[in-house]
Amino acid sequence: MQNDRRKKFSTLFSLAAFVLLALSAPAAHATSTGLSDLSLAAYWAPVWYQDTDSTNYKADYISRFNYDGDWRGNNNWENLGSYNVLGEVYYAVIETQSHFFIVYADFHPRDWSESCAFFNCHENDMEGVMLAIRKNGTTYGAFHAMFTVAHTDFWSYKDYQSTLSNAVTNDHESIDGDVQFYQSTHPYVYVEAKGHGDYGAERWETNGFPGGDGVIYYYGTPEQPSSGNDRVVGYGLRSMNELWNRRTDYVDTFASYGTFRGDTYEDNSANSPWGWDDSNDGSVLRGDLYMKPAYLAEYYHNGWGTMSQTYIYSSDGAAR
Repeated sequence: MQNDRRKKFSTLFSLAAFVLLALSAPAAHATSTGLSDLSLAAYWAPVWYQDTDSTNYKADYISRFNYDGDWRGNNNWENLGSYNVLGEVYYAVIETQSHFFIVYADFHPRDWSESCAFFNCHENDMEGVMLAIRKNGTTYGAFHAMFTVAHTDFWSYKDYQSTLSNAVTNDHESIDGDVQFYQSTHPYVYVEAKGHGDYGAERWETNGFPGGDGVIYYYGTPEQPSSGNDRVVGYGLRSMNELWNRRTDYVDTFASYGTFRGDTYEDNSANSPWGWDDSNDGSVLRGDLYMKPAYLAEYYHNGWGTMSQTYIYSSDGAAR
């Protein structure tokens, strides 16, 4: 049965970018090339290997912030048992003269442990991935590098099998591993259980999940996993604008700029992409991965060739 579902998703996955491109409206949310931001995000959409813990499988499922039907941040922990948790990931596209930067953010209602009295737990949890895509005259560009967010650290990955990507080298930060892809354009991303940090070179597709159980999300129709050991689950893409447009809602959704409101265990301890921060990356500031991705990329690494920091489009409309 799993093999049949995988074959079905493989076919749908191959057609997804084409269908979205064909159906996309050409105006409102389009890059300078005319390609819609959703089509671009779908073409490069990661495959998410979500490790799960049998103590509470559902607390490790990926979903959207308002999975419970409201925009309150301080009831997401409590509502987890009462609502479906469909697979959904937020995305944003930021374009410079030389690159597309695609940000994907995976949300979980809980950052948890079996013993929250002894370990750090908090309501809401958002980690993520940023892809640097070189504009090269083709429709979707070429993969250049990937950055992941794991708590208060950013991790860098390149494709050693690509001449373009392999040219990226260490500078202020080191390359942390080799990206592998599903169907050549969908990088594997590995999400830890409980704390949900994102990494890019764990090789669980080859070595298996830690402990044996886990969920694999492929871009498609949003689904809730049938269990904590479901290997073919669909997830949808949601515009980051849903959160960005609420960034000054300091009553329900946010406690402060870039920080979600939450009051279970540690208060207000989860961040949106414009609040992500690496604790020791020099002059790169909080939120720069989202607001100034070209600067972060060029500061972290050498070997980019031309890397423009002139922003010409962003799906959220923010000035950069």
